[in-house]
Amino acid sequence: MYACKSVGQDRKLLYYFAKVKMNCQTVHGFAQATTVATTKTTTITTTTATKTNVAMRRRVRLSRHDDDNNKNHKNNKRVIYKKNKQRQMQAKILSSAAAATAAAKSTLASTITMRSVLRG
Repeated sequence: MYACKSVGQDRKLLYYFAKVKMNCQTVHGFAQATTVATTKTTTITTTTATKTNVAMRRRVRLSRHDDDNNKNHKNNKRVIYKKNKQRQMQAKILSSAAAATAAAKSTLASTITMRSVLRG
């Protein structure tokens, strides 16, 4: 069992591995396999740590990106639905107004014709 180091890059890496539920021994086993033979087995090289950090950050970023896309898609659908509803309502109002004006015109025309007939 290796002692967990709590300095700099090691601590960051341990934090990330803790997130993905890996224990201390696994982390140091990973370090042992990836470090240069001349360095101590308990230390993790900066490059390995950086690569791991970048990879994990990228994964997080991608998952957030997916969530945002889903939200935007839902919002867009909602907006489109609302706009369509508004258009439908406007069309109904306009059609009813047109119908009303047409009816008024026809009644007016009929009253005018009736008057002219009555005047004779």
